[in-house]
Amino acid sequence: MTRYEKVAGMITARIGAGALRPGDRLPSVRQMSRITGFSAVTVLHGYELLESRGLCRAQPRSGYFVTAVPPAPESLPDTAPDDRAGDLHSQLLRPQQDRRFETFGAMWICDDLIPRAQADRIMRQSLRTGSRRLAEGLEPDGDLRMREEICRHIARRGTFAQPGEILITGSAIQACNLCLDSFTRPGDTVLVESPGYFPLLATLRRRDLKVIEITPDPLRGLDPEEFARLLAAHPVRAAILTVTNHFPTGVTCPPEVMERLVAIAARHGTVIIENDMFGDLGYRPGPRVTLRHFDQGATVVQIGSFEFTLPPEYGYGWVVGGLHKRDLLVTHYMNGHRLRDGFVQWGIARYLSGRSYDRQLRNLNRTLARRMQEGRAILTEALGGRGVLSDPAGGFTCWLSLPAPLDQGVLLREAGKARTSFLPGTIFAPVTPDPGANFAAALALNFSFRWTQETSARLRHLASLLCAG
Repeated sequence: MTRYEKVAGMITARIGAGALRPGDRLPSVRQMSRITGFSAVTVLHGYELLESRGLCRAQPRSGYFVTAVPPAPESLPDTAPDDRAGDLHSQLLRPQQDRRFETFGAMWICDDLIPRAQADRIMRQSLRTGSRRLAEGLEPDGDLRMREEICRHIARRGTFAQPGEILITGSAIQACNLCLDSFTRPGDTVLVESPGYFPLLATLRRRDLKVIEITPDPLRGLDPEEFARLLAAHPVRAAILTVTNHFPTGVTCPPEVMERLVAIAARHGTVIIENDMFGDLGYRPGPRVTLRHFDQGATVVQIGSFEFTLPPEYGYGWVVGGLHKRDLLVTHYMNGHRLRDGFVQWGIARYLSGRSYDRQLRNLNRTLARRMQEGRAILTEALGGRGVLSDPAGGFTCWLSLPAPLDQGVLLREAGKARTSFLPGTIFAPVTPDPGANFAAALALNFSFRWTQETSARLRHLASLLCAG
């Protein structure tokens, strides 16, 4: 505590005790200087701090006068979390707000996998050299160099595009909202996966859209025959699909399945919004392609993001719009979402252009594969054959299906007592007459964190709760 803060604290204590009341004159600066032994300048700064807090006011040539009584500590609201109160969604905030809960139920990848120091160093260089670019502003579709680097990056997985087909957004969710605004109107029908990436599902609740579900197999992914049947039975305007490193199952569809899905959608005139934001988090051998790779026209619009491979503040999204780019750009502009942070995009482009990002992805995916394998082994042993675990090809989550439904709210509270969390299956269900009915016996687990004695014990404790429930 600084000296002037000590002065302010002494006066605040006197006011709180009733020794000084509203309207009373504070000791003069000279008097307070003699009492405390501090300089007159220090005392003056202390009085100015009190004035900024609304506890006193300065009256020219008369000194400082008390204007208010500080609130007693017991009158302050209790902001401590109450494990007994709140609905399921409120309880989910705890792992996101309290880093002591950052295993299993967290929505982010473990911090030790993200190269913050390298990214920040390049960003500082960008800030030092980017003043002219800031003055010039950005193209409406984002920094050209960043779009060029994105084109080079996505080409490694068979998505070939020109910079003019790319539109940069603030996040993957903003990119999804942009696509929905461009391709759907109130009353249209949208097909989504169930379970699906629940932040994307939440965007559907704000729109007057009819939602139909397709359920991926937790081991094999989407069934093209089911996809064809649904499109034949419903006038589906758009389908939101995550076929690579699916969240929450981690499953990737084989290339031949992707090719069939695109052909079926093209035949029915359905636009596929491909959520590829987890596409870089793959650790299985074999070809790694996307739905966009098989698109011969305007069927697939792809969404990507750096949200899980760069620090969160650099987690920009983008849309590979192809023939739809002009419509997307107009909608983007009319929604007022034009980005004005050219130096950040320039810094990201510089990072992507070096070898650091490729090396980082290789290291990240090796570590993710090892941690996923260890987490699945611990949980499988602890469950003793109870339930079925998905076998992720990528990503950082694993999907557990149990034999019987659970009271997931009660289970979350019990797990929270041991600083353990999970993602309840019910939140991954789209809008239906009976939302989440099929997933009361399922949950998702984040296995991207370090395995220590403590985290292993937490997972075993969670398994014991699941077996008991």
